[in-house]
Amino acid sequence: MKYLETGFQTSIINYDRLKRLLVTYSGRAIRMGKPLNYYETELEKILSMDTTGNSAPFPGDCDLLLYDDNMRCKAVIEFKKRTSYGANISIANQTISNYMSHDRLKYKRLNILRDYLEYHDDSDIPLLVVYYSVANDSDDNKIKIEAVSHALQSEAVDCFELPALCNPQTSHSLILQHIMSFIN
Repeated sequence: MKYLETGFQTSIINYDRLKRLLVTYSGRAIRMGKPLNYYETELEKILSMDTTGNSAPFPGDCDLLLYDDNMRCKAVIEFKKRTSYGANISIANQTISNYMSHDRLKYKRLNILRDYLEYHDDSDIPLLVVYYSVANDSDDNKIKIEAVSHALQSEAVDCFELPALCNPQTSHSLILQHIMSFIN
Protein backbone atom coordinates (compact mmCIF):
# COMPACT_ATOMS: atom_id res chain seq x y z
CA MET A 1 0.00 0.00 0.00
CA LYS A 2 1.55 3.25 -1.08
CA TYR A 3 0.69 6.48 0.71
CA LEU A 4 -1.80 8.57 -1.22
CA GLU A 5 -2.30 12.24 -0.53
CA THR A 6 -5.96 12.72 0.37
CA GLY A 7 -5.87 16.27 1.61
CA PHE A 8 -5.61 17.55 5.14
CA GLN A 9 -8.54 18.76 7.22
CA THR A 10 -8.33 19.98 10.77
CA SER A 11 -10.94 19.79 13.48
CA ILE A 12 -10.99 19.49 17.23
CA ILE A 13 -11.97 16.03 18.43
CA ASN A 14 -12.24 14.57 21.91
CA TYR A 15 -10.24 11.68 23.35
CA ASP A 16 -12.91 9.03 22.69
CA ARG A 17 -13.18 10.04 19.02
CA LEU A 18 -9.40 9.99 18.60
CA LYS A 19 -9.21 6.56 20.20
CA ARG A 20 -11.93 5.24 17.87
CA LEU A 21 -10.07 6.63 14.85
CA LEU A 22 -6.79 5.02 15.97
CA VAL A 23 -8.58 1.68 16.44
CA THR A 24 -10.18 2.00 13.00
CA TYR A 25 -6.93 2.84 11.20
CA SER A 26 -4.96 0.19 13.12
CA GLY A 27 -7.42 -2.51 12.16
CA ARG A 28 -8.39 -3.48 15.70
CA ALA A 29 -8.34 -2.50 19.34
CA ILE A 30 -5.31 -3.43 21.40
CA ARG A 31 -5.01 -4.39 25.06
CA MET A 32 -2.03 -2.48 26.43
CA GLY A 33 0.36 -4.72 28.33
CA LYS A 34 2.16 -1.89 30.09
CA PRO A 35 2.20 1.90 30.08
CA LEU A 36 5.01 3.70 28.24
CA ASN A 37 8.11 4.48 30.29
CA TYR A 38 8.94 7.39 28.01
CA TYR A 39 6.55 9.59 26.10
CA GLU A 40 6.80 12.95 24.40
CA THR A 41 3.22 14.12 24.91
CA GLU A 42 0.52 13.75 27.53
CA LEU A 43 -1.67 12.21 24.80
CA GLU A 44 0.81 9.35 24.30
CA LYS A 45 0.88 8.81 28.08
CA ILE A 46 -2.92 8.75 28.38
CA LEU A 47 -3.31 6.38 25.43
CA SER A 48 -0.69 4.01 26.86
CA MET A 49 -2.31 3.98 30.31
CA ASP A 50 -5.71 2.93 28.94
CA THR A 51 -5.87 -0.75 29.92
CA THR A 52 -9.40 -1.37 28.66
CA GLY A 53 -9.95 -3.91 25.91
CA ASN A 54 -10.45 -1.14 23.36
CA SER A 55 -7.17 0.69 23.79
CA ALA A 56 -5.44 2.41 20.92
CA PRO A 57 -1.72 3.01 21.40
CA PHE A 58 -0.31 6.13 19.84
CA PRO A 59 1.08 5.28 16.38
CA GLY A 60 4.50 6.73 17.05
CA ASP A 61 6.62 3.73 17.90
CA CYS A 62 9.50 4.30 15.50
CA ASP A 63 12.95 3.64 16.95
CA LEU A 64 15.02 5.58 14.43
CA LEU A 65 14.60 7.63 11.27
CA LEU A 66 17.96 8.02 9.54
CA TYR A 67 18.35 11.24 7.51
CA ASP A 68 21.04 12.50 5.17
CA ASP A 69 22.58 15.99 5.18
CA ASN A 70 19.76 17.23 2.93
CA MET A 71 17.11 16.14 5.46
CA ARG A 72 15.86 13.31 3.24
CA CYS A 73 14.91 10.14 5.07
CA LYS A 74 17.24 7.26 4.17
CA ALA A 75 15.89 4.48 6.43
CA VAL A 76 13.22 3.56 8.97
CA ILE A 77 14.88 1.39 11.63
CA GLU A 78 13.42 -0.86 14.32
CA PHE A 79 15.81 -2.23 16.97
CA LYS A 80 14.68 -5.67 18.15
CA LYS A 81 16.42 -7.04 21.19
CA ARG A 82 16.00 -10.73 21.79
CA THR A 83 13.47 -10.85 24.62
CA SER A 84 11.54 -13.60 26.35
CA TYR A 85 9.21 -13.86 23.34
CA GLY A 86 12.05 -14.81 20.96
CA ALA A 87 14.68 -15.94 23.48
CA ASN A 88 14.94 -19.46 22.07
CA ILE A 89 15.71 -18.14 18.55
CA SER A 90 19.36 -17.43 17.72
CA ILE A 91 20.24 -14.03 16.25
CA ALA A 92 21.02 -15.73 12.91
CA ASN A 93 17.46 -17.15 12.81
CA GLN A 94 15.70 -13.96 13.85
CA THR A 95 13.31 -12.70 11.17
CA ILE A 96 10.23 -10.53 10.95
CA SER A 97 8.05 -13.58 10.31
CA ASN A 98 8.83 -14.79 13.86
CA TYR A 99 7.09 -11.68 15.24
CA MET A 100 4.22 -11.03 12.85
CA SER A 101 1.61 -12.80 14.99
CA HIS A 102 2.73 -10.78 18.01
CA ASP A 103 3.75 -7.39 16.51
CA ARG A 104 1.88 -7.15 13.18
CA LEU A 105 0.33 -3.76 14.03
CA LYS A 106 3.72 -2.29 14.94
CA TYR A 107 5.19 -3.32 11.60
CA LYS A 108 2.09 -2.20 9.68
CA ARG A 109 2.45 1.24 11.29
CA LEU A 110 6.16 1.41 10.47
CA ASN A 111 5.28 0.45 6.90
CA ILE A 112 2.66 3.22 6.71
CA LEU A 113 5.26 5.69 7.98
CA ARG A 114 7.72 4.44 5.36
CA ASP A 115 5.07 4.79 2.62
CA TYR A 116 4.41 8.37 3.69
CA LEU A 117 8.11 9.24 3.77
CA GLU A 118 8.66 7.62 0.36
CA TYR A 119 5.79 9.67 -1.06
CA HIS A 120 7.10 12.84 0.57
CA ASP A 121 10.74 12.32 -0.53
CA ASP A 122 9.91 10.58 -3.83
CA SER A 123 12.43 7.81 -3.17
CA ASP A 124 12.58 4.22 -1.92
CA ILE A 125 13.26 3.98 1.81
CA PRO A 126 14.22 0.68 3.45
CA LEU A 127 12.50 -0.56 6.59
CA LEU A 128 15.31 -2.25 8.54
CA VAL A 129 15.10 -4.42 11.64
CA VAL A 130 18.31 -4.67 13.68
CA TYR A 131 18.32 -7.79 15.89
CA TYR A 132 20.64 -8.05 18.88
CA SER A 133 20.93 -9.96 22.15
CA VAL A 134 21.03 -8.49 25.64
CA ALA A 135 21.75 -11.87 27.19
CA ASN A 136 25.23 -12.94 28.18
CA ASP A 137 25.32 -15.86 25.73
CA SER A 138 26.94 -17.05 22.50
CA ASP A 139 24.96 -14.43 20.53
CA ASP A 140 26.29 -11.61 22.72
CA ASN A 141 28.23 -9.83 19.93
CA LYS A 142 26.10 -10.93 16.97
CA ILE A 143 23.97 -8.50 14.96
CA LYS A 144 21.51 -9.21 12.18
CA ILE A 145 20.03 -6.52 9.96
CA GLU A 146 16.98 -7.44 7.92
CA ALA A 147 15.42 -5.36 5.15
CA VAL A 148 11.63 -5.74 5.20
CA SER A 149 9.55 -5.49 2.02
CA HIS A 150 6.34 -3.50 1.65
CA ALA A 151 4.56 -6.87 1.97
CA LEU A 152 6.21 -7.19 5.43
CA GLN A 153 8.44 -10.07 4.42
CA SER A 154 12.18 -10.53 4.66
CA GLU A 155 13.91 -9.05 1.64
CA ALA A 156 17.64 -9.11 2.43
CA VAL A 157 19.81 -9.79 5.48
CA ASP A 158 23.27 -9.02 6.80
CA CYS A 159 24.62 -11.00 9.77
CA PHE A 160 27.89 -10.04 11.41
CA GLU A 161 29.76 -10.21 14.68
CA LEU A 162 31.14 -7.27 16.59
CA PRO A 163 34.73 -7.61 17.80
CA ALA A 164 35.07 -8.93 21.35
CA LEU A 165 35.60 -6.20 23.98
CA CYS A 166 34.64 -3.55 21.43
CA ASN A 167 33.85 -0.11 22.90
CA PRO A 168 30.38 1.42 22.26
CA GLN A 169 31.69 4.03 19.80
CA THR A 170 33.34 1.37 17.64
CA SER A 171 30.35 -0.98 17.81
CA HIS A 172 27.92 1.81 16.85
CA SER A 173 30.16 2.80 13.96
CA LEU A 174 30.32 -0.80 12.68
CA ILE A 175 26.55 -1.22 12.93
CA LEU A 176 26.01 2.05 11.05
CA GLN A 177 28.41 0.90 8.30
CA HIS A 178 26.33 -2.26 7.84
CA ILE A 179 23.07 -0.27 7.88
CA MET A 180 24.45 1.98 5.16
CA SER A 181 24.92 -1.04 2.88
CA PHE A 182 21.09 -1.21 2.60
CA ILE A 183 20.72 2.42 1.56
CA ASN A 184 20.82 3.59 -2.05
